[in-house]
Formats: sequence, C-alpha cells, structure tokens
Amino acid sequence: MIQKHTAASLLTILMTVSLFSPAESKAAALNGELAGSQAPQLYTNSAASIHSLPVLTPLAAAYPVMPMNSKTGPMLKKGYIPGYKIRFGMTMQQVQKVYGQPVRSDYYLGGEYFKLSKMPNAVFYFEGPNRTLSSILIVPPGFKGHTFADIRKALGKPNSEGNDILDSYDQVMMYTYGKVTMYFGANNGKLIDVLIVNK
Repeated sequence: MIQKHTAASLLTILMTVSLFSPAESKAAALNGELAGSQAPQLYTNSAASIHSLPVLTPLAAAYPVMPMNSKTGPMLKKGYIPGYKIRFGMTMQQVQKVYGQPVRSDYYLGGEYFKLSKMPNAVFYFEGPNRTLSSILIVPPGFKGHTFADIRKALGKPNSEGNDILDSYDQVMMYTYGKVTMYFGANNGKLIDVLIVNK
C-alpha cells in the first residue's frame, strides 16, 4: 500500500521515500546485498526535522547513474534522462515496467512524487490525464558529482545560482535545456539532489 505524506521541502521528500528502512539496510548489508561505501543511500528517520541532514547507508552499485558531461544537455533537450532507461512523456505504467511498482508517494508543491520499488535513488512525478512523466528527483549516487564545482566543470556556467527560497538548501543552481530544467541543491558545499523538470 502506498504511504502518503505532506512534504514541506525536497529534503523532506528525500528523507521519507527510501526503499530501505534502517533495519532493512542493516539486514541487507549482513546478507551481502549492499556494496561498499562509494555509493551512499538515504533512509528515513521519522523523528527527523525538515532541516536535518539525511542519514546515509551503502547502496548496491547496480542502479543507474546520470552522467554529467557534454552530452547531458542535448539528451535532456530531447527528453531523455541520461543513464536511465526512461524519458519524459512516458506513462506511469511504462516507467513502472522499468523501475517497479509504487511503494510510497509524497507531495511537494502540490505534486505527488512516487517512489518505485526498483529505484532507490529517485522519485517520479506524473501529470495530466495520461499520467506522463514530467519530473524526476534524483539523490546521490544516482548522478555524477559531489559539489557545485563538479557540476560546473562538467556542464559549464549555470543559467542561475543563489540561495533557495524555501531555506532547504544553502545554495541552488539551475541549468535549462529547451523545455527541461535541472535544479541542483546543496548544503555545506555538498550536493543533496537534482530535480529535473520537463515544462
């Protein structure tokens, strides 16, 4: 059954949509199902506040990683999400065939984001009568880069940069490619997530 929560910020979404609970993460690690420390994964702490930093645990390395390079922008402009087997405009059913059934859903700015069973690094937003994919929120290690400097080096100068109006992040940085915009959020110089929206 899908659990629904009201989220006040993107950070809250990330803290509430993990595939693994702390107990499940520990059990999986004992079974050898999770990889080394190079690939951290978020799990939720129901008592944590909105402004708490997420707790990270190891994650299997077999999940998709979005590269950040000269091909990222052109692919996004065409509607493809680099490194992932999906594109904007796919129906919810088509995305579920790739990344599994919904296990949770959370609201952000009026939109319902879905956590899918086979994708621990991202949540998906579908809109319209056909419920087509229009945005995806990805957390590390689901994309390359650890700092804004890494992203600038890979993608060049951003379209804009500044503080987040919701005070959820120390900094935000935005890149636009046609109808697609990437919003990177960071705290203390470390990237927290990237929200990719197809307008």
